Amino acid sequence: MLTYRESPLRVALPDLLHTPRDAGLGWQAGAAGLLCQEARTPGPGSEAVLTHLAGLLAIGAVRQWLAEADPDQGFGRALHTPELRRALDAIHADPTTPWTLADLARTAGMSRSSFSKAFTDTIGASPMRYTTRWRMSVAREWLVDGTTTVDEAADRLGYRSRAAFSRAYKASTGESPGHTRRRGRPVVRTLNQHITADRSAQG
Repeated sequence: MLTYRESPLRVALPDLLHTPRDAGLGWQAGAAGLLCQEARTPGPGSEAVLTHLAGLLAIGAVRQWLAEADPDQGFGRALHTPELRRALDAIHADPTTPWTLADLARTAGMSRSSFSKAFTDTIGASPMRYTTRWRMSVAREWLVDGTTTVDEAADRLGYRSRAAFSRAYKASTGESPGHTRRRGRPVVRTLNQHITADRSAQG
């Protein structure tokens, strides 16, 4: 079975994760303090230190969100419902499989109508809409890396034509797959680069 770098949480996470200062952060407070100290007085290896500390803080924020997710609502409920969890695991593990509603209902061990209603009520999107969103998010990762052409992405996801894939991709992401591939992965400035630029601007 194939696995992919793209995280299934990406399609479930809110646009903003807020971690209040008084939320009992524990080790996260220490990591945040170290990050601020390193950013104020960067030295050799600072980029590696800042990258790892920022990664730890991001993991902590996601863990807190998961811990606080209501097990009776949304994605939290799906993760705590064995039938829906089996279907989600199947979708996430192998997006190249041309999943049908019948396939997913069978994986969940439910009738198609019961599964479709339970999935839609819990996730907020129909099984096939969610599956397409997930497949297109994986395709986007392939395309921004520049190692996969649009035709190759369409073929790997089982689309019979590039046009059909392009329509599905644009409907899901808001842009054509060709545009995504040409644009590539955005260049992100490091914290030290921001600091250097700010100091230069200040004269």
